Amino acid sequence: MAFRLVTARIPHPARFARGRRWSSGARILKSEVPDIIFHFAVEDYLMNFAKITSPLLYLWRPQPVVTIGRHQNPWKECVLEQLQSDQVALVRRRSGGGAVFQDPGCSVFTFIFPSAAFDIDRNLETVLGGLRRLGVAAEKKGRNDLVYQGKKISGSAFKHAPDRQVSLHHGTILIDTDLTALQRYLTPDKRKLQAKGISSVGARDAGRRWCR
Repeated sequence: MAFRLVTARIPHPARFARGRRWSSGARILKSEVPDIIFHFAVEDYLMNFAKITSPLLYLWRPQPVVTIGRHQNPWKECVLEQLQSDQVALVRRRSGGGAVFQDPGCSVFTFIFPSAAFDIDRNLETVLGGLRRLGVAAEKKGRNDLVYQGKKISGSAFKHAPDRQVSLHHGTILIDTDLTALQRYLTPDKRKLQAKGISSVGARDAGRRWCR
């Protein structure tokens, strides 16, 4: 089975999101498929063809892959020769945002809402609430990032379909990701790498401790 309905209702995220309630008709879908193209196709179908009348949360994890935003230049953002040598796929998202390395140690969440009920802060608070229940005291920083012990563990990207009045918010959560792959496959500003604490193996280990 490509994906399964975890629950027909979402009582616990409703409690996670402080002061903001979810609809009782909200649903969670979870997939074990490792192919990110499959997941992007599911998102595209839900955005453009499915009848979205209540919130939907889609959870998945990909095999090693680099994704780029819809306007990014892969020759500028990625080390293409290394990706090709390691047989790591490069896939363009329909949403915005920056270049991202993902692997099975990275959980991905996708919120799809009727646009009238779309609330980024509520979505992030739902994720933060889930992490709190696991003992991870993460917090929101900046516009849409989540950090733990001063290091970024989650970023987000968005897409809206005004003609269908449907909005999408997807993001990553670093759990046991190979952070050194960022240096092998991506060409970000060195200051950003230092800010994320991945300039040394010791810092990488510190960034992975929260999931244990």
